[in-house]
Amino acid sequence: MMEVDLELLSFLLQIISVANIAAGIPGSLTLWRTGNTEGWPTLFFIIGLCGAAGMLVYGVFLDNFTVKLSAGLGVLANIYYIITFLLVSTKKRTELGYLAVAATYLACLAGVSLLYYNNNQVDQMLNVIGSVSTAVFFLMNASTVLDVIDVVQKKVISFDLVMLFFGLANSTLWILYGYLLRDMFLYAPNLPFVVTGMLKILLLTVYPMTSKKSLKSE
Repeated sequence: MMEVDLELLSFLLQIISVANIAAGIPGSLTLWRTGNTEGWPTLFFIIGLCGAAGMLVYGVFLDNFTVKLSAGLGVLANIYYIITFLLVSTKKRTELGYLAVAATYLACLAGVSLLYYNNNQVDQMLNVIGSVSTAVFFLMNASTVLDVIDVVQKKVISFDLVMLFFGLANSTLWILYGYLLRDMFLYAPNLPFVVTGMLKILLLTVYPMTSKKSLKSE
C-alpha cells in the first residue's frame, strides 16, 4: 500500500511542481511589461534559490527523481525571477548585497559537501545539506506570514490566488510524501506554508479582493 501511495504522490508532486513554477510566470511577464518592481519578492526568490540548490544536491545523492525535479525547477525558476528583477529594476543595490550573501552561502555549502563526499561520508553530507536546506526553506515559507499581516492591515486581499492554490497543494503533498518516507527534511519546511495558506483562505471570507492596480492608485 505504501508503494502505491508513494508512486501516486510522486506523480502528483511532479505535476504540481511544474504547475507551481508556471503559476509565477504571469507575474514575471507583467514585470517585464510594466517595469514596476513594487511588491516583487526578490529576497524571497534569493532565499528560495539557496534552499532549492541545497535540496537539488540532497535529491541527487538520495537518488530521488521527484526531489531532483522539484528542486531543479526551483533553481531555474528562482534564477529567472531574480534575473528578471535585476534587468528591469533601476534600484538594486540592496538585492545585489543579498545575492552576494547567497553566493557565499552556496559556495560554503558546496565546499562542505565536497569535503564530506571526498571522505566517503555521504550519510553525514546528506544530514548537513538536508538540515541546512530545511532551515532555509522553513524560513522562506514562514516569511509568507507577512502577506497575512499585510492583508489584515490593508483590509483587502492582494495576494495571487493561483499561486496560493498551487503553493498550498505543493506543500501539502510534500508533507504527505515526506511523512511516508519518514524524511523530516522533505516535510518539515512545508509546514509553515500550509499554516499561512490556510490563514489566507480564511482571510478570503473576511476581506474583499482587490487588484494590484487599485492598490497602487490609493
